[in-house]
Amino acid sequence: MKNYYTILGISSTADASEIKSAFRRLSKVYHPDRHRGEGVWEDEFKNVSEAYTVLSDAGRREVYDRRLFAWAAGVYTPSEEVVPVRRSGVNIRYLVAAVLLLTIITLLLLINY
Repeated sequence: MKNYYTILGISSTADASEIKSAFRRLSKVYHPDRHRGEGVWEDEFKNVSEAYTVLSDAGRREVYDRRLFAWAAGVYTPSEEVVPVRRSGVNIRYLVAAVLLLTIITLLLLINY
C-alpha cells in the first residue's frame, strides 16, 4: 500500500494548507513538461497527484487513514485498496430528465412548424 504522507513528505497530522503546499512544491519538481521523455519523472508526478487527490478530500482521506492504520496493524487485505471516489455536482437523474424534456420540447416545436 502506498503511503501518501511519505510521498508528499508530510506528517499524518498535516492540515489542508500543508498538503496543498507540499503538492505544489513537488508537482513543480516532477512535472513531465520539465523532464520530457523521462518516464521515471512522469510516474513520480502521477504518485504525487494521486496522493494529493486522496489527502485533499476529507472523506477520501478518512477512508485512506483507516486503511493505512489497518495495513500497519497487519489486518489490511489488498482487495480493499481502491479508495472510493466521491462524486459531486449534478445528480445524473436530473440531468437525464432535463435532456429528455428538452428533446420533447424540440420535437413538439418541430411538429408545429
